[in-house]
Formats: sequence, structure tokens, C-alpha cells
Amino acid sequence: MLQTSDDANKQQGSRFYDHITNSPVAVFTNAAANEVWFCDFDSDVYETYGNYSDSGTLGNVTDRNGKNAKTLTSGKFINYTLTKNALAANYIFSAWLNATTAGTLTIKLTPTTGSVVTSTISFPVTSGWQYFEKLIPVTGMTSSFAIRLTIATPVNIDDILFYPENAEAASYAYDAVQFFKICETNTNGVSAYYKYDNWGRLIYAYDQDHNIVRKNTYVTPADVRLFGPGTFAQSHQSANTSTAVNLRTKGSSIYCGANNTTFTWDFGDGSSPVLTYSPSAPSHIYTHTGTYIANLTTNSPVFGLIKSKDTITVTSGPATNITYYNNTTANGHVSTAAFYNGATLIASFTEAQLLAGTAQVTKGTYTMKVTMASGSQQYPYPSGGSGGYGGLTETGDGGVNLCQIYSSTNFYSFTINLGACDNLTFSVLQTVPCGP
Repeated sequence: MLQTSDDANKQQGSRFYDHITNSPVAVFTNAAANEVWFCDFDSDVYETYGNYSDSGTLGNVTDRNGKNAKTLTSGKFINYTLTKNALAANYIFSAWLNATTAGTLTIKLTPTTGSVVTSTISFPVTSGWQYFEKLIPVTGMTSSFAIRLTIATPVNIDDILFYPENAEAASYAYDAVQFFKICETNTNGVSAYYKYDNWGRLIYAYDQDHNIVRKNTYVTPADVRLFGPGTFAQSHQSANTSTAVNLRTKGSSIYCGANNTTFTWDFGDGSSPVLTYSPSAPSHIYTHTGTYIANLTTNSPVFGLIKSKDTITVTSGPATNITYYNNTTANGHVSTAAFYNGATLIASFTEAQLLAGTAQVTKGTYTMKVTMASGSQQYPYPSGGSGGYGGLTETGDGGVNLCQIYSSTNFYSFTINLGACDNLTFSVLQTVPCGP
């Protein structure tokens, strides 16, 4: 396979290939194959091309691409012999290091005759793989010379490049099973990383810091056909004021699993729309009877936006009748009596509405909040004062029996279960109705 090319204008280039994929693992411009050194410890390039040797028993570790790298320790070496580029005054040495202890990598250039040139790269604790580069003078090197790497403290090393300063280099790594390109590094040591699906299609492209710079999503005609207006589940098209409903779409007509698809639910009763990331809405209670148009807006970054709607008829659920008594003479009147399901107000009555005898609330469990008119005071009131009240009671069938004595805040809160209560008696009493 071609290693060195020449365009007859003194422009040379060289490529090194992996023998399994026949894909380039290193590409150099302005340099012949015998004038450079590339060593990735993955392909067989570093053993086949040129004159590579090492001290043996170098430890095997995993590199930044999940493949192979080596551990260089004290007393061990890596050596390579190459031909000097006649136009280069300096060579660029680069490597990726992963160090748990700070140390110094020694790079020794030895000519056939003449003086040895020694350079060093000091490295800190790297907390992962980190790129290092060194410019080394080669003016004193003979046409053939050797480069040797040694270390005093252990360091993991990978993707070694050594090439003339007037050349440029790029290296590549491939998946060991499917042979897709998973990394490429340019002459400045800046890398890009890639991830593919099972069909070899690019899904993500990452920068040198593994930030996503590109994301691809693939769809088929069948996916497009599936992305149509959804219909609501039939069982939820009717509801009553005592039962929470859980709106959802029926079938797979609008949800194809596309990432970042959102669903915005507008229940049509004036409540705030709710956004979800699944085709199911949170529980919702319609507090009043009537006919409502529920709207669903589905927004897909792949397919766009589509709207669906359905009609929901809300009827009254089984109700509890409320009978109200007030036996105070003055300053003991109800301002409001309100029933809440969580934070949702279900019903609220004034004293006049309670006295009318027509107050009802749908059966269920509530927080009943009672606010008394201002100026009320506990009975017996001070000499010369006006009338007051002693407390409030809630009694009824289904085991309802609640009581609270007077509070200077004039505010009372009861947790009350009306699920089995047909008739509730709510009283404001002049005397103290229960013990402290």
C-alpha cells in the first residue's frame, strides 16, 4: 500500500494504514514515510514501518479512545530510527500522557556520529489524558538517527508523533469492532470524537472537551407517517368534579420516541398549561361541571409541531349536603368556608350561602378552611363587651366529628373526609364546644 507520494513539485506526503481496516491512522504532509514516526500501540504501524524497538514488558493500559496504550516506567525505553528530513532544522515531538505522579519525559536524539541531543518534557498530575508537545533541534543529526524515550516516574503514553517542523500531521482512531472512525487529532493536538449507531450512521460529534458540537437524528418514511394528530384515551373523555383525570394519548400515533419531544396540555378550564416529556398529562381535577376542549401541542425537534384536541364533559360527582348553624349573638359570623383539594379550590361559601341551605360539595377528602369575620372574641366575653363565639364543630355521617376552639387569628383549618358523608353539619357555637 502506498506510503509516500510525490507530486513532482517537491511536495511529498505519507500515510500509514491499519492492516485490518485499510484506513489511514496517520497522515503527514511535506515528509516521506521514513522521515517521520507515528506510534499508537493499536494498529501494527509502529511495528511494521521503520525501526521500532522497546525494552519489552511495557504495561498495557486503556487509551483515551478505549483502546491500547503503554506504561513507561523507570529503566524502560521506547526507541525508533528514522531518516532526517533535509529541509528541517527542528522536529516536533508530541505525545498523549496520563500521569498520576508528576515527572519528566526524557527525549534523546542520537546520530550515527556526533553529539547526542537531549530534551525533556515536564508533566504534572494530568487527571486523564493530556497532550504534550516539544520542538527539538536536529541540525546536528546525521541522515539517519534514533530517538529514545525514557522516564524516571511511571507514565502512560500513547499516540506518539515525531515529524519535521515544516510538515503537518493528523492521526485517526477506529472502533475495534465496527471500524468506524471514533477520533481524529490535527497537527495542533486538537481532537474531535465521534459516536455512531448500529448502522454506522453518525449520531454525535464532540470537540476536544467532549462537548457535543453536532447531533444527527435519522427518520424513516414510517416515522413520518406515525407522527400525526393524536386522540385522547376514550375512558378519559368524561369526568366528574370529584375524580381526578389523567389525560393521555391513545396508541403510538404521536409519540415516536424522538429525543426532546415535548407535550403541552391545556385542560381548557382556565388553569395553566402543563408541559411534559411523555404522552401522559399529570392528574387534573375539573372543579366545575361543563364541557371543555382539552388541547395538546406536541413539539418535536425532528418532525415539528402538531396540535390535537378533544372534548371532555364534566358532570357533578356524588355530593355532601352542608347544614349550617350559628348560635352566637354577635361577632361570631363566618366570612368564608372553602374546600380545597391540595392547592386547588373546589368550593367556597359565604355565610349567606350557607344559611340558604343549598350548599353542597362533591364527596371527597378536603382541607376545609374557615375564616371568621373580624372582631370576634372568645366567650365569655369581658364585662361590657359584645358577643363572641367559643369554637367550631363539623359533624356528619361516615364518621365525621371534628372540633376546634376559638383562635385569635379567626382562621381554622380542618382535614375532612366526606367520602362516605351524605350530610355535614357545620356549627359556630357561643360556648366552648370541645376541650383544650
